[in-house]
This record gives sequence, C-alpha cells and structure tokens, in this order.
Amino acid sequence: MVEPLFMKPVFQEKIWGGSRLHTVFGFELPSDKIGEDWAISAHPHGKSVIENGPFKGQTLDQLWQDHQELFGHQSEEVFPLLVKILDAEDDLSVQVHPDDEYGKHHAGELGKTECWYIIDAAPGAEIIYGPRQELKSFMV
Repeated sequence: MVEPLFMKPVFQEKIWGGSRLHTVFGFELPSDKIGEDWAISAHPHGKSVIENGPFKGQTLDQLWQDHQELFGHQSEEVFPLLVKILDAEDDLSVQVHPDDEYGKHHAGELGKTECWYIIDAAPGAEIIYGPRQELKSFMV
C-alpha cells in the first residue's frame, strides 16, 4: 500500500495577497503578499514536488505520467486538478473561466471549473457571483 503523499507548497504572490498563510497555517512565506498556496498542482507555472516516500523529489506531473496506476488509470493527458488555498487580503480581480475547448485555443490549457470551500472570512466579507448587469458585448 502507498502512504499518503505530502507536497511542498507552491506560493504565488498576488497584489491582493496577504500573510495569513503564515499566521493561520504556519507556512514560511517568501513575501507578505502571498495570495495563493498551490497545494496540489501539476500546472506548468507551479508544480507540486512530493516530499515523502518512494516518490520523494518527483513532481506531480511526473508521477501522473509515470505511475497512472496510482490514479486509477485515468484517461486525461494532464493531471486535471489544481487545489489552492487563497488569502485574499484585498478584492480579487474579475475572474473569467473558459471551458476546456476555449482554454486549449487561447491559453493552451484546460478550462477552469471551480469549487470553493470558505474556511475563514472576516466580518462583512462577500463574494459576487455572476455579472450584476446583462452583458451586451465583449471583446476578445
């Protein structure tokens, strides 16, 4: 049986980031504007590195390619999941989330479907979901 895999955090600096990943989770941060911890990632801009066991030192994308048996022999060519912990010290920018087909043509990546679990929020914090008014046109 394979033991659970622990991965080195991949920190992403953001203008809206803060330092709560240190104060709440105890991470040593490279700056006080860390907005994201990519906790599970095979993304080219921040690959998780396995920290323990027989796969120690390998990146998650290497593990996905070389040991499909660990993932139930999935059919996806690339690892299809990115798990993040966010610290939004300030308002985030507007997010646009393409589907897989659109993402391949414009960014060479998968689309972006999201699921959020909010584990802590300041009093008065809010999420705005969807446009506040009908969009008549947009430019690409």
